[in-house]
Amino acid sequence: MHSIKSYSANRIQRTSDKIGNIWLEEKYDRIIRNDDEMFEEISYIINNPVKAGLTEKPESYKWLYYKIVE
Repeated sequence: MHSIKSYSANRIQRTSDKIGNIWLEEKYDRIIRNDDEMFEEISYIINNPVKAGLTEKPESYKWLYYKIVE
């Protein structure tokens, strides 16, 4: 993850003449230990655009991709 953030921050700074931090500092990292925790994290990600008021339904948010398996 560090190399992705470093590369993209450098590119953004070069193309936009932005000086300073691009990414917020992250201090929270954890290992998902079971299916319940995985479901909880996926649900959080899927519902984030709704919680932020960007859309009324997760499936309406064009930057979110997920497929419901029935």
